[in-house]
Amino acid sequence: MIKVRVESLGKLDSSYYKYLFLYPPDGVIYLNKIKDTLITSSRKFISYLKVKRIIYSSIGRFPIFKIRKVSSSDLDLYHTSHLFLFTDKPYVTDFEHYYIFFFTHYPAYSGIGKIIIKKLFKQKNLKYLLPWTYEAYNTIPEEIRKDPKIREKLKVIYPAVPAEEYVDKDFDKIRLLFVARYFYAKGGSTVLKVFENLNKRYDIEMFIVTPKKWISDKILKKYNFIKWLESLTDEGLRNLYRKSHIYVYPGYSDSFGFTILEAMSYGNVVVTSEGFARREIIENEKTGYIIKRDKDEIKKYTDVISSLIENTNLIKEISLNAWKEIKYGKFSIGNRNKSLKEIYESSIKY
Repeated sequence: MIKVRVESLGKLDSSYYKYLFLYPPDGVIYLNKIKDTLITSSRKFISYLKVKRIIYSSIGRFPIFKIRKVSSSDLDLYHTSHLFLFTDKPYVTDFEHYYIFFFTHYPAYSGIGKIIIKKLFKQKNLKYLLPWTYEAYNTIPEEIRKDPKIREKLKVIYPAVPAEEYVDKDFDKIRLLFVARYFYAKGGSTVLKVFENLNKRYDIEMFIVTPKKWISDKILKKYNFIKWLESLTDEGLRNLYRKSHIYVYPGYSDSFGFTILEAMSYGNVVVTSEGFARREIIENEKTGYIIKRDKDEIKKYTDVISSLIENTNLIKEISLNAWKEIKYGKFSIGNRNKSLKEIYESSIKY
């Protein structure tokens, strides 16, 4: 068995790690405890973010990168979350964007920042650099990623989520869903306008799952036709995905968007906005829909969703395609685990 510990500077709050620990590659043991690393309470998560913002804003433009020392222990290698290590053990690091190796965006692309990163990328014990997407790969400055010693370490491994067996949905009433920890940053204002348009046309159900602290009483009153949910158990959210048909998610601030994959895994038709790596996640009009961001964005959302509501056969077709992409495609647990195990085995071999 290969014993791996995942390290980060803060909480492992991304679903990337939740699904890594719950569905490890065969022959791999993660030494982390899920309850010690994953933030499940929206209140705790928001408090954590406030502290994080204060620290990051105080650092400003200083080229301070993320690095820590770890003691040698009874393990084979480390897997880090965009973090460099001082260690005599081999390690790999994953990242969703190049600048995330620093505390703020600016120094990552400064002259001194690029010199520092280039040296750290060449660390002997750093065996592989694992961008989540090719879009993330391309955020690395060209003069760094074209260095032969760095280029051979770069391997794109897509994140993965599990998928249950496909079940045909009940079409007694079309259900729309939007889930967001940060309502406005993820496009909540757009969703409200689209839902308002659709509510005037159709007898449908609309659900929004988000911390209520983001939402004023005025908004709740105006959009009282929406079913607002503040917090759900994991099983409660899964049940909501199961009975929903269309997942509306602009996701403006995302560099990936795990809820897109989760919605697809339950056969939801995702309608989302053009954004970072979005076209790597969704094949437009086959596994979901990507809306161009322009002055007509609200109208385009409304029109696309209307076409789905009026054609349940189209929903069924896209739904099955989306589910297959998660179950068997590049975002499947099987494909991710195969690639990761090869990376781990190679890392401890030399």
